[in-house]
Amino acid sequence: MNTQQALTKRLFYGTITTIFCLFLIASHPSPLSAHTAPCLLAGNTAEAIMAYNACKAESQAGTANTIAGNTDTHQQEAEIQRLQSENERLRAQLDTVRMTLFELLQKLTTQ
Repeated sequence: MNTQQALTKRLFYGTITTIFCLFLIASHPSPLSAHTAPCLLAGNTAEAIMAYNACKAESQAGTANTIAGNTDTHQQEAEIQRLQSENERLRAQLDTVRMTLFELLQKLTTQ
C-alpha cells in the first residue's frame, strides 16, 4: 500500500470517527433539560400540594441521577485513559513488528 492510499484511509476513518463522536455528544441529553422550572406551590388544594410534591420528587431524582452521572463520568474517564495507554503500547508493538518485517524484507531483497 502506498503512502497516498494509507493517508486517504486514515483520513476516511478519522472523519467517520469524528462524525460518530459528534453524534454521541449531540444525542446525549443535558442534565439541565430534565427539569428547568422551579417547583411552585399553586394553592392550598390537595391537587396543588400533590403537584408540588411530585415536582420536588422529580427534581430530587434528577439531582441524584446527575450525581450518579458524575461518578460514571469519572469511571469513563479512567477507562478512556487506560484504553489510550493500551493503544499506545499496542502501537509501539506494531511498530516493532513492522520494523522487524522491514528488516527481513531488506535481507531477502539484498540476497
